[in-house]
Amino acid sequence: MKSNRNLGMVKFAALALLTVALAPQALRAQRSQTCSNGTLKGTYIASSTGTVVGVGPAAVVNGYTFDGNGNGTVFAETVSFNGTITTGVTGTVTYSVSSNCSGSDTVTMSNGEVANFNFLVNSNGVSFYFISTDSGFVSSGEGIQLGSYPARPVSAPEK
Repeated sequence: MKSNRNLGMVKFAALALLTVALAPQALRAQRSQTCSNGTLKGTYIASSTGTVVGVGPAAVVNGYTFDGNGNGTVFAETVSFNGTITTGVTGTVTYSVSSNCSGSDTVTMSNGEVANFNFLVNSNGVSFYFISTDSGFVSSGEGIQLGSYPARPVSAPEK
């Protein structure tokens, strides 16, 4: 019984040493992943929910195309403000991505409205998470690059 306990302690100690030895390499690898405007390039779908202060709940779904140089477009937007639905809004985007993968953007919609956001982008560019920085508009959401995730497998019919 005592030898099993000692063996367990040896395994734990070896795992702890391995973890300590590999941690600096993992941190270096993480720090070496930097971002730039080119990290956001391609077509993304995005959705967000929140509140327009004094109006009510808000939900948005749309598409973004980023050019990798700090410019983009918004397409196929559908918005719900307190249950009032607006579709077909388009727009232009200017954005900036810092080396630490944080960024900001300004969206100018075809109806003249301007919205500002801060975001964090995954270093491989497949997704970003954003929050509104405009007063009176509480909203956050996520964008996912089209084609970046495989389709869910279809289950075989039961026999």
